[in-house]
Amino acid sequence: MVVDFAITCLSASYGSCSSSTDFDLLNHGGTAAGVEVVDPNGRRVYRVVRDGQDRPFTSALSGVGPDVGAPAQLAWAVFPVPPQSVSSVDVLFPQGGPQISGVPVTQGAGPSATALGPGVVAAEAAPFAEPLGSTSTTGLKLSALALSSTVGNPAASVTQTPQQATVTLSADVLFAFDQSTLTAVAQGELIQLAARLRIGADGLVKVTGYTDSIGPDTVNQALSAARAQSVVAALIPKVRGAPITFQAAGDGANDPVAPNSNSDGSDNPAGRALNRRVTITYSTTKPVAPLAPPSSTAKVPAGTTKRTVRLSAPGGSSLGTSSYAITVQNLSRSGGFVVLQLTLTCTGRTGEFSTIGCASGDDFAAEGLGFPPVAANLNPGGMKVSGVVNDANTASAIYLTDPETMQDYGAVHDSTGVPLSGGIDPNMHTGYTWPVWEYFAAPPPSTTSMTVVLPDDASGIIVPIPAA
Repeated sequence: MVVDFAITCLSASYGSCSSSTDFDLLNHGGTAAGVEVVDPNGRRVYRVVRDGQDRPFTSALSGVGPDVGAPAQLAWAVFPVPPQSVSSVDVLFPQGGPQISGVPVTQGAGPSATALGPGVVAAEAAPFAEPLGSTSTTGLKLSALALSSTVGNPAASVTQTPQQATVTLSADVLFAFDQSTLTAVAQGELIQLAARLRIGADGLVKVTGYTDSIGPDTVNQALSAARAQSVVAALIPKVRGAPITFQAAGDGANDPVAPNSNSDGSDNPAGRALNRRVTITYSTTKPVAPLAPPSSTAKVPAGTTKRTVRLSAPGGSSLGTSSYAITVQNLSRSGGFVVLQLTLTCTGRTGEFSTIGCASGDDFAAEGLGFPPVAANLNPGGMKVSGVVNDANTASAIYLTDPETMQDYGAVHDSTGVPLSGGIDPNMHTGYTWPVWEYFAAPPPSTTSMTVVLPDDASGIIVPIPAA
């Protein structure tokens, strides 16, 4: 399968575009090796064919051009052929490039310079063992990988009646053992809880902490109360302006939801884990108001919704704090996925490395494969300690949640652990804007809105936006 496209340099800091590096991967300069193809219905990603020397089968993109305003340069990249039932695919471009859905798969030899009109530069030959059009696959690496996404929320459960809702959060996710300080993962859980409260809660919100039966009652009572207070303190700035008040209380080991010990008197660790929890109970009689239209007056294509928020990402004392303006452009369905499109603008950075711009490579990349994901720079120590290389310089720490069910949707990954997320400049200069796309498993067709959860501890709440 050959993807044909044309490159036109619209703007550049130094008078010409760096197409020889902008379309490649880290070690294949001068090619379009970074282009990917996704079958959103078959849930597979296709990557550029390579030969035995790991050379990508794409047209060459030599030099540092083209210049701004120069003729369009044709280019192509070869991929493993999908099943004949695949009639369209999504084409993904690297380095902040676009995500284009619904590109038809047709029979043909591809465009030519004459077909596209005058002022077009023909594609260059590939640095490859086989000529374009060859049907031989001997010795070639054909990469067609299955895609999967983590969906669920083992940390939270929701029970609801027409009058009242109760959200139960696992204390083992919210806190370290015997502690009342919220973990980095807890911040993501509370962001989505706050979005739920802002939409549906009215009046008093009761937050109650519970422990298991291990330890003295006085210690359990104090710990459960301190944990409830920590949750309330974190929620208050996230729901500013909502017509709700909080009441925090601790109930220690009372009211267990599972046995702390088995019938023979032995310990029941699984039951005790269920009893270590924080519940949030509120009235659901508030009428749900429709979402306000975007405040921006900029022209937005039909079917999109713009929301802009500010985010500050602490990177530890030596890294300083990076600040961003994040604008969600669109959340749209594509086969079995939804695609999030947003832009990141670096608005400044403090600390020792402030002159090199925001630490965006770590601020939005997930630290390991935990779920829900946590950004590398939001670890308790403020430093990247064991990050997965495959997630570096991506938006894999951003995830979605259903505000009704509180189900989390993590970024789609391929079978080698690489996230299906557009790359991010690891050090964005102040004032630069970087477009990002990211794939997630599609929620049920009845779900009409999702919440975008950012790697932030307070201000990164984005109201639900249409998912269709």
